[in-house]
Amino acid sequence: MSLQRVGVDLDLRQLQAFVTTAEELHFGRAAARLCLTQQALSLRIRRLEETLGGSLFVRGHHLVELTDLGRRLLPLTRQTLAAAEEIVAAARLDCRPLRLDTFRPIAGSFLMRWLIDLVDLPLELSSRHSLGTALSALRRAEIDVAFGRVHGLAPSRLEDLAHQPLRFEPLYALMSRRHQLAARSRLRPADLRSCGIWTPALAGATELDGYMRAFSDHFAVPLAIGPALATLEQVVAQLHARTDRVWLIDANAQTADIADTALIPLADPTPLYPWSLVWRRRNDHPLLNRLLHTATATARQEGWLHYEPTAHWLPAEDLAAAAAGRP
Repeated sequence: MSLQRVGVDLDLRQLQAFVTTAEELHFGRAAARLCLTQQALSLRIRRLEETLGGSLFVRGHHLVELTDLGRRLLPLTRQTLAAAEEIVAAARLDCRPLRLDTFRPIAGSFLMRWLIDLVDLPLELSSRHSLGTALSALRRAEIDVAFGRVHGLAPSRLEDLAHQPLRFEPLYALMSRRHQLAARSRLRPADLRSCGIWTPALAGATELDGYMRAFSDHFAVPLAIGPALATLEQVVAQLHARTDRVWLIDANAQTADIADTALIPLADPTPLYPWSLVWRRRNDHPLLNRLLHTATATARQEGWLHYEPTAHWLPAEDLAAAAAGRP
């Protein structure tokens, strides 16, 4: 591999030989570090000196020292090698898909369509069922981006992580067709006081549990949690088994083909679930900035973060963050 400009051909192997020899000031030790013979190392140094038009080392029987030219070029050569390593690393990263955790299969369905339809990026999708359980995977660099409600987590859990809001998702009420409220075309949160709401238990999903508790407390709607479920089909089975149960789900949920269920909009006010993107601050994946730019542009264009105090509801901590303009 070489760097060539204006008739000067710089071989990266020769530059590495120069830096290693300058660090050791001993051709034998430098050759051993590079897994070369001393003859091969000397040849690389000599060819680099011929290219540069000057000696880099003063060679003696028992002494090797840098020349003035060598001392002047050493820091520049180190910078050149570091830049070359960054180029190679970026090229390798660009070949790797951006790894996203999509929260869980029974919520956030708009995210899947957004990722598939609008984000023109190579993606590798996974689901750890909640943002809370995805945080450790983010820190271990097993995934690059996660989705979820960040203000439902303790600040200490978000250390070394960055986040930005993506969407305030309207929630609907999902229930069996045999539920007493199933014939209504629209419901107010207060209408749920007689039957309450229910949500499946998800290990680590403290941010989701916190949202449901905030909703329950604010609207004086009873809340029941459990058992643990992972798919929409399992949730619907529970709704059919207990026809008095109501589950809050995102407005884009694909429930049209699920028999004997009713998906009813909530209004006066409409509860919104706040989704954010979360990533490691030190993540240098070259596709990450493209994803974040697309997210910002789409949220602005589609009005995904629109909030009207008289028409919408958010938990107090999410509303405070939104009002302050914090990510």
